[in-house]
Amino acid sequence: MREWTIPATKEAVAAVMHSLEREMESNECSEKKRRQLNIALEELMVNIVNYAYGEEHGIIRISYEFWKTEGGVCLKLICADHGKSYNPLKKKEPDVSLPAEKRKAGGLGIFMMKKLVDSIEYERVGGENQITIIKQMN
Repeated sequence: MREWTIPATKEAVAAVMHSLEREMESNECSEKKRRQLNIALEELMVNIVNYAYGEEHGIIRISYEFWKTEGGVCLKLICADHGKSYNPLKKKEPDVSLPAEKRKAGGLGIFMMKKLVDSIEYERVGGENQITIIKQMN
């Protein structure tokens, strides 16, 4: 697995997103699947930047690997932080049947993230929040 450890800042997130985009292109991932993963990953990392550490400065660790299957290229990505323990996957899904102005704020990004990837799991390991994403990339 390849790994980055970055400061939990929006600027660092943007740099990682750009680098991962180049990696996905070189692994022949479809443009549609790249866009979907970018949306999901950006939502996840921006949530870490905004909420995981409060006023403190923290880090985000991103590990990933590509592998080939009979169906094409897959990507496994683990996004981890040492912030407060929080499983975003347990957040109640928003009622998307309601008009936006009648919905409670929050939860839409996580809901969207779940729909854009093939598999997503949370675990707390050694003081780390870890979100593992798996996505077929073509």
